[in-house]
Parts: sequence; structure tokens; C-alpha cells
Amino acid sequence: MKYLFLLVLLWLAWRGWRQMKRLAARPSAVVTEEWVVACAHCGVHAPRRETIDDDAGRHYCSEAHRRLGPRS
Repeated sequence: MKYLFLLVLLWLAWRGWRQMKRLAARPSAVVTEEWVVACAHCGVHAPRRETIDDDAGRHYCSEAHRRLGPRS
């Protein structure tokens, strides 16, 4: 019985080693750079793709802040 247990333990260790080797061979995820801009009204920083722009090129965090315009 102890030899069967030892055999199963060795098989699990070998399988785990193969899986870790396979995962290490995968290419890692590509990190993309993203611009962060400040809202022209409140100054909150948000990713560029999540902001709303006006005709003058200013960035806003929400439609309500775009309607209010830049803070004077």
C-alpha cells in the first residue's frame, strides 16, 4: 500500500512540474500604455478612453461636467 501511495505522489509531482513548465513557456500578457487625463471641471484623473471631450479638446469625467464647462 505504501508503494502505491508513493507512486501516486510521484505522479502528482511530475504532473505539477510539467504544468508549471508549460505555463512558464507561455508568452506573458502585453502591457499597453494608457494616458490618464484630468477632468477640466473637477480635476479628477481618469483613463483617456473613459473621458468625454468637448470641441476645444478638454476632457471631462462625465456628461454633467462637460455641460457645466471648465472651472474658472
